[in-house]
Amino acid sequence: MTTDNSSKKMSGKIGWWGVAASAIGLVVASTTFAGDFNGYGTAGVGYILVLLFGFVVNLFVMLAYAELATMFPKAGQIYEYTKQGFENHKTAIFLATGVGTAYWLIFGLVFAAEVSAGAHAIHDTLGGTGSVMFWVIVINLVAILFNMRGLKTAVIAETILVITMVSIRVFMGLASFSGLSQAGSWSVAIFTDPLTFGLAGVYSAITLGVWAFIGLEFATPLVEEVRNPQKNIPKGMTAGILIILFMALTMGIGIIGTVSPVAYNEAYLGNAPQIVIAGILFGTTGEVLAGIASFAATLGGVNVAYAAIPRVLYAMSREGLWPEFLSWKHPEYDSPWVAIWATAVIFITPVFISSQVVALINAATAVWLLSYVWVLLLVLKLRHTHPEIERPIRTNVLVYGAGLVLILFTLWKAYQGAYNIVLIAIGIFAVGHLYSGAWIKLTGDPSAKGISEAAD
Repeated sequence: MTTDNSSKKMSGKIGWWGVAASAIGLVVASTTFAGDFNGYGTAGVGYILVLLFGFVVNLFVMLAYAELATMFPKAGQIYEYTKQGFENHKTAIFLATGVGTAYWLIFGLVFAAEVSAGAHAIHDTLGGTGSVMFWVIVINLVAILFNMRGLKTAVIAETILVITMVSIRVFMGLASFSGLSQAGSWSVAIFTDPLTFGLAGVYSAITLGVWAFIGLEFATPLVEEVRNPQKNIPKGMTAGILIILFMALTMGIGIIGTVSPVAYNEAYLGNAPQIVIAGILFGTTGEVLAGIASFAATLGGVNVAYAAIPRVLYAMSREGLWPEFLSWKHPEYDSPWVAIWATAVIFITPVFISSQVVALINAATAVWLLSYVWVLLLVLKLRHTHPEIERPIRTNVLVYGAGLVLILFTLWKAYQGAYNIVLIAIGIFAVGHLYSGAWIKLTGDPSAKGISEAAD
């Protein structure tokens, strides 16, 4: 095995739909499938307001990532943006490596939640066949194999999975609204009191509403493999967030008007509520469809993760900030195999500690929101310190300021009484920077790899 650092950029292969499929595939996962039902069980109709809140927060963050990705179109994503954001060489490499490493590490929590949600759904759909851990391993292995065959294969698989899971969710909502379920006709009654569960219920569901859209930026680490990224990155992410909103509202409004979250509250809670609700609506056929959608959603989310997250590690490795062997790419498939398998370790390990979906979602959301705070601050800093850099995508700074306010509000309200989760999230970023400092001290100045390059 030899390393290949001579080619600094991967070849462009995908268009705007590949970007959209990647964004949708990561967001529309089993955690959002289960999480949306948990949200209705916690906040009732008020969860629709929470979903709209989550849409706005993630839209603002998406615009920031689009601006940064088209300014610095390299695979490292948050690592690359941080590196370019600081002129002091030592500060730049320390912060970039720390943030990039923390971002890589947080997906241990994120995809522990995701594969747990999907594994629980498959396990329940098949009447207990196989253990939850068995299905966790299966989902990861299939996604790894797709990505070892290269990004083009992963995107083709993602397109099929996205069409499958979105179609089933929309069908469930439309069929419920049209009175085609066995649970009775749709009624407007539940919608007359949007605060049935009170403001406390709404606040406690905020993390689930934000989670319903988190991950749109996952297309940006693929920027080196996107044709015309200045056009296709923002176009693809915009298509993605609108499709996700349409699907979430269609499914939610149709189902809660037929199966009231007040009357069937227990059915909306748990690790796989989508299977239970689908059974109430459509019997065994519904359970099977929900199981298929859950499997497609989980595999789609993990598939995108293995496309995007290893490329952050790959980017740091090819510039000397992680061991060099992690930047090895397969000569035929142009895929960072070693970084993919290293990422598999952090995806699977947390599941051995906990497979409780909502608990993992809450922890993962806190870490992800802190990374969003960093990106919004970074894009604002670059506006001030590097106004001369070309910005193909440019959004009013007030939008980014509003995004910061909304995220801080979420951290304040959603984690009241559980701020220890936010401290855990901060701890993960601390670990990333401890690694950064130790590696730089051990290896010396890696500027020969090009770390000190100014924005170009």
